[in-house]
Amino acid sequence: MTDLSFLNKRVRLDKTPLFLSSRALIARAAVAALLIMGSAQARAQEPQSSIDSDIHLGVQTCAGSTCHGSVEPWIKSNVPQNEYVTWQRKDKHHKAYSVLLNEESKRIARNLGLAEAHTAEECLICHSDYV
Repeated sequence: MTDLSFLNKRVRLDKTPLFLSSRALIARAAVAALLIMGSAQARAQEPQSSIDSDIHLGVQTCAGSTCHGSVEPWIKSNVPQNEYVTWQRKDKHHKAYSVLLNEESKRIARNLGLAEAHTAEECLICHSDYV
């Protein structure tokens, strides 16, 4: 029987540690490149929001007819989808901010020592979509 045990032995002629050999470095570089490309590809496939999450757009952004701005309630829907129209037509609160510009609000602001009612945080908390 032929002795093939020499095939299992690694012969290093240049005495460089195995993990620093050029073959090992190339292999590690290839693995790193694959990981980076895979990571970039995964990020590219993630859905990107076109809206900055730090921007508050206000109630009118919900007023579309396919959101909460339908003129009439949707049939067979758990949500009527006409909330914005109902609020605008029937609820006096849709004028809450504009009230801050009238003479009575100016007088109240003066009595409270505020510069202007429509810019004071104390007033905006209740009279606006304050965020």
